[in-house]
Amino acid sequence: MGVVNEKPIIGLPGFPVSCNIILEDIVKPLILNKSKEEIYYDNEKVVGISAKRLHSSITEKEYLRVGVGKVGENYIAVPLKRGAANISAVSKQNGIVYIDKGLK
Repeated sequence: MGVVNEKPIIGLPGFPVSCNIILEDIVKPLILNKSKEEIYYDNEKVVGISAKRLHSSITEKEYLRVGVGKVGENYIAVPLKRGAANISAVSKQNGIVYIDKGLK
């Protein structure tokens, strides 16, 4: 973030998934806050079961894109292919799991 010729500039990463995360988690709230608009998130939080065993990074928090469906009374989260360049994960996701660093 910076200012060029008295205009705010926000740079985004080149990888599609990284760009999407920065846009949603940092840029969108920043713009809404500066414009004094009410911040509204239509995200519903659910507790679910992962279809696969997940491991976290030792050093970084991870944003894992998932497909979520309800089977009986349980929500099942199916992890999608990882990688900052994998744009198909963004188009197929209907959920995100935030995994703190260092969890076993």
